[in-house]
Amino acid sequence: MMNTTEPLAQRTEDQVPACVTMPAAEILETPEAYLLLLDMPGAPKESITLAVTEDGLVVEAMVAPRPAENARMLLQEIRTTAYRRAFALGKGIDANAIEAGCAEGVLTVTLRKSAKVQPREITITS
Repeated sequence: MMNTTEPLAQRTEDQVPACVTMPAAEILETPEAYLLLLDMPGAPKESITLAVTEDGLVVEAMVAPRPAENARMLLQEIRTTAYRRAFALGKGIDANAIEAGCAEGVLTVTLRKSAKVQPREITITS
């Protein structure tokens, strides 16, 4: 994992994470892109940040306990938790064409291959 000097997902004093968890990942390859799937249950889309740095891709998110509405808290074991994972990006990745989406606790990051490394067919002319 790589270090960063950036704050973790707009952290406030009362949201200091009890632990930082490295989300489980799967990496798939298609002819056009690599797909990075990160398991981040409980992380709202608004708390997830992705940053391309000179070292690679850094993914961070914050999961805060839900406040009790119209109820008195009797037991609170759910703590503020943070997710953080870093990946090195090879030269074959187009850093300007990275896309991400989140559904059902899984963040999907599409890392498009640069045109020069994508397979292509060559037509025989003579």
